[in-house]
Amino acid sequence: MIIAAILVVGALLVGLVSGFLIGKHVRPGKRTRWLAVALVLFGIGLLLTLADSNALQRKWAERSWPSVTGKVLHSELTNGNAFSPSITYEYSVADSTYSGASDGRAPGFGGKRRRYDAAETILHEYTPGSEITIHYNPEHPDDSTLRPGPDWDVFVQLSFGTLLMMCGTALLLLLKSSAGRARAMRGRGL
Repeated sequence: MIIAAILVVGALLVGLVSGFLIGKHVRPGKRTRWLAVALVLFGIGLLLTLADSNALQRKWAERSWPSVTGKVLHSELTNGNAFSPSITYEYSVADSTYSGASDGRAPGFGGKRRRYDAAETILHEYTPGSEITIHYNPEHPDDSTLRPGPDWDVFVQLSFGTLLMMCGTALLLLLKSSAGRARAMRGRGL
């Protein structure tokens, strides 16, 4: 939540400055439509930021999870929208055996060949029968990961949410400043 608060405050500050700097370009007759756009941008950005900051905190917490040695049961290359490794494994914690599945955090971007090569590289690390290190949640040992820590996509989504909030805030301020100018002009009889 601390990350979300910092990002929300940062987005508001950037939006305030942006709105102040570009506040002279909205016509008075189009305010309602732009107000709706600004509120939607800010709302979507806020939701994305809150959701992704929670994902980031969870991924960050994974780095401190205890680890055990486990065993790869099965690994194969799947081809849905993108080539991806599919890895199943098992591990034991306190006399209980658990199983898990992972894609090895394969990137889902790039050309088809790049995704294929990345998936193949990951599969070579996780051959069936090999011993691997598995990090598990000490409060819920059935929750596990092969590669702890945040992925790049969490940061991209967090940045996108923050950018939408900044745009929404800038637009709201732009509308506010143009409304103030319109009232001042009417007050002077212009």
